[in-house]
Amino acid sequence: MQLIFLLTAADIFYLLQLIFLLTAADIFTYLNELNLSLQGATVNRFKIEDKIEAIIIKFGLWLKRINNCVYESFPTLNDFIETSNKELPDETRQIFVEHLMTLKSSFRNYFPCPDSGNNWIRDPFNTEVSNAKHLSVFEEDNLAKMSCDTSLKLQFNKIELTNFWLLLRSDYPALANRELKHLVPFCTTYLWEQAFLYYFM
Repeated sequence: MQLIFLLTAADIFYLLQLIFLLTAADIFTYLNELNLSLQGATVNRFKIEDKIEAIIIKFGLWLKRINNCVYESFPTLNDFIETSNKELPDETRQIFVEHLMTLKSSFRNYFPCPDSGNNWIRDPFNTEVSNAKHLSVFEEDNLAKMSCDTSLKLQFNKIELTNFWLLLRSDYPALANRELKHLVPFCTTYLWEQAFLYYFM
């Protein structure tokens, strides 16, 4: 690594371009981890929304850190800077900032902010019934009744969200059916791909 100190300014410029590509690899690693976390039999719309919101917040944090010359979120870039004892040129840092801003903007355009009016599906026991959207009067009354049922609350904390709503189909069919239409559709192609592979193997 001591060879880095013998490089010319032109060599440093090309090395920084290489580091930019390696930093892009760090970003792809984060995106790959996100992609893998969005797969599985128990993934539902809310889990996906939470993970997408988390990565969008991380983009903002990374932008702030890069503007403050803190590169720990990008191990390859951070290692280069620490090893070479060089500061990242403002032009190169600006390229990183623009890239992350574009990435954050693209994610926000593709994944709009979650609708808080559906939080009653995620947690019917800690949601104000009057804030629940798209419910009929009958469904609001049932949600109020259900949200006060302590035995259901105990079950809710022990089982998967989709399974909880499936249990309620006999006691609260209107709410359960509305919720399942919101929760069960394929959030990702993972289940479809698994079924397809099973069928053809």
